[in-house]
Amino acid sequence: MKQIFPYLSLLMVLSSLLSSCEKMLEFDVGTIDSEVVVNSNAQVGKPLAVRVTYSRFFLDTHNFTVVEGATLTLNANGTDYPQADFLNGRYSFNYAPQEGDTLELRVQVAGHEDVVAGTRVPQGVQLDGISTRMSPTEEEKAVIQFTLHDPGTEHNYYRLRIRSSDTSTYSYNGHTDTTINNYDNIFSCSDVRLLGQNDIYTVVDGGVETSALLFSDESFNGMAPTLSVQMSYWQISDGTSHYYIIVESLSYELYRYYCDVTASNDDIAFFNEPTRVFSNVTHGLGVFGATTTTVKELTMPTSSSSRK
Repeated sequence: MKQIFPYLSLLMVLSSLLSSCEKMLEFDVGTIDSEVVVNSNAQVGKPLAVRVTYSRFFLDTHNFTVVEGATLTLNANGTDYPQADFLNGRYSFNYAPQEGDTLELRVQVAGHEDVVAGTRVPQGVQLDGISTRMSPTEEEKAVIQFTLHDPGTEHNYYRLRIRSSDTSTYSYNGHTDTTINNYDNIFSCSDVRLLGQNDIYTVVDGGVETSALLFSDESFNGMAPTLSVQMSYWQISDGTSHYYIIVESLSYELYRYYCDVTASNDDIAFFNEPTRVFSNVTHGLGVFGATTTTVKELTMPTSSSSRK
């Protein structure tokens, strides 16, 4: 028992030495220059909009400062388009991207080098063979199956969502307002190889439960796999809502950005190093990517319990 005391004494001495080494350091936040941040998601068929702000110190809780008076130029397939408008912190163009477009964005801000970013608008995906049925398991689940025809000419990146939509009507002072409400439902899918997917609620039969599933065509490039999605029936209303399967074809840049954002939001792995979010912006920060969206309406099956 006496042998323990020397070790305890040594531990006390080390603890005292370590605590005496603490020193308060002042950090001059004002020495960090702000960078220009450019963010834009070029969506097929919609006028291109770009948000331009200044970066901020990571401990700063103020809103990002919008850059006013910037000059933006969009080059689409070799043709330049000047900016058309600036409203609510967004610069817009009178140009709606199309599949296959090659886009380059140049942003000029006084006191900064020209900020440049480029992307290519991905090809849309064809969906068919869509069916819905009730799962035979004890827990009531709606099973959604569909065939995804993956273009074989290039690598493709996707985000899958199951969206429901309903309408709310409010009357006051003789006026009636109608609001369309959209919801992204939680579902599970184990038929795709996940790359960088960290937005996970629980593991289900080798798959995950999520409201936005990111995956690539690494395991089925140029093929037409049939994917199966399961959704708990408690999310399905009594028939007043509409349901849609949404497959977003993403540019590589946008896919990488979404993967990193979901990884950075992983609150469980708090011992991980901070995730460095992908950026394809030269002389600045942010991401310039593109999306081509395919939407198909679903006819949800009737709950077996409702038929009893």
